[in-house]
Amino acid sequence: MMTDSITSSREYDAPPERLWAIVGDFSAPQKWLPGVADCRIERDGSSEVRHVTTVDGAQISEKLVERDDAGRRVHYAMDVAEGPIAAMRVSASVEPSGSGSRVTLHADADARAGEDAGPALNYVKSNFYEVALDNLATLVA
Repeated sequence: MMTDSITSSREYDAPPERLWAIVGDFSAPQKWLPGVADCRIERDGSSEVRHVTTVDGAQISEKLVERDDAGRRVHYAMDVAEGPIAAMRVSASVEPSGSGSRVTLHADADARAGEDAGPALNYVKSNFYEVALDNLATLVA
């Protein structure tokens, strides 16, 4: 199985705590992630899964792998039902940068057998990650 990766990051003139309050809220991706209409959290013991409904009605389930409030990092994973990507592992982090902050979004994607995940990941980067980072700029302006 072949793995491809993407990373997008942006600097903000806002304190890390302010950005982490948005980025680190696993239960409310609709605040800043494009195309998210609703989110429902399912907890089972120490396991947490968010079930996202997109604006076009698609359902996506993302399992929280790790949330580190002190380090301001969240990691989650998802299986993808269709297309060239079989599974993705995603991280979002907020760190101090100068007098403000840097937010970094990263994804590793496993391609389905015989598929190339690169074009799909480039679409995610351009139409999802970059828009999410733009949304954050508006929220903390």
